[in-house]
Parts: sequence; structure tokens; C-alpha cells
Amino acid sequence: ANFVTSFYVSPANLRLNVKVNSVVYEGEVLKIYANITYPNGTPVKYGMFTATVLPTSLNYEQLIIGALAGIPLQYNSTLGEWVGIYKVPSIFYGSIFQGSSVYSLAGPWNVIVSGVSWNGYNLYSTPASFSFVNVMPYTFINNIIVSSKSLDSPLLSKINSTTYMLSNVKANNITVEGINVILDNVIANT
Repeated sequence: ANFVTSFYVSPANLRLNVKVNSVVYEGEVLKIYANITYPNGTPVKYGMFTATVLPTSLNYEQLIIGALAGIPLQYNSTLGEWVGIYKVPSIFYGSIFQGSSVYSLAGPWNVIVSGVSWNGYNLYSTPASFSFVNVMPYTFINNIIVSSKSLDSPLLSKINSTTYMLSNVKANNITVEGINVILDNVIANT
């Protein structure tokens, strides 16, 4: 029996420049902007590209995490860049990180982009081209209303029969209604 396989050898690798916010909070949306060009500098407009966002301590699992939770990038002709949106895991939303604590999700993360253009040019990120993101140990919630109806929230811990504690939260607006709440390690605009 004869077995035959074939493969395509790309003439060169694509060039990559990724822009992301350097600091994000757990539960916040991270916008990924990737400028991908051919070796001659012209933009790549067609192809399949994926961003993998993962803690730096899990870089060795890049291929597995990319397959399970890779973010597809789409070309935005107005910006001339490939764009993706990733919701950073939190105690409320974890995807493959479900059940992780606030502190285990915090720290340095990498954004790794890979893929191929329509005409066979490959893009493989190397550690030198990884984009760095610092995930802060706070759960981001846009608006929080703390009342007797929200006592079962994982953000609240009971101090005694009349007092609760709200910890490790970043919010635009926190409203407390009818209960005593101690704010511990909380960032709030209002």
C-alpha cells in the first residue's frame, strides 16, 4: 500500500503587530487589534487568524487553549486591522477557567495570534511577538446594586447578622440599599 501526503511551503512568514490594553479587570472586555502584513508591507485582508489569550504560566498549553477557546479575528477594512473581542474570565464567567478564584486569574497574560492568509502565508507568533496584558485581581461589574435581594452574590461575604463585605470589585457605579456593607479593596467611580 502506498500513502501519499502533500503540504505547502510558505515563501515567508507574515508580519504582526498587536495592540491591546496593557491593564484589564476580570470580567472586562479586551479588544484585540492585529495589524497583519505580507513581507512587502501590504496588508493581509483575507485569511483565517485566531488570538489565544492565556495566563503566561500556561504558555506551554497554547495549542490546546487556542483550540478550546481561541478568538476568531475579523478583518475591519475601515481600521485596516484584524479585530477580536475577548471577555476576560471572572468569578461569573470563566469559559475554560470556570471556578477559578479572583487571585488565580490575576497576573500577566499573553495574547498570541496565529493563522494563515488566503494564499498560504503563515503567521506563527514567537515569544518575542506575544502581547502582554496585566489582569488585575478585581471583578469588573459596570453597575452594582447591593441590597437584601443580592445577599447570595459571590461578591458578598457575611461579617455578622447585620453587616456584609464587598471585596475585590471594580465598578462604574455601586448602589447600597438598606444594608450595611463594608467596601474592601474596591475601585468605584460613583
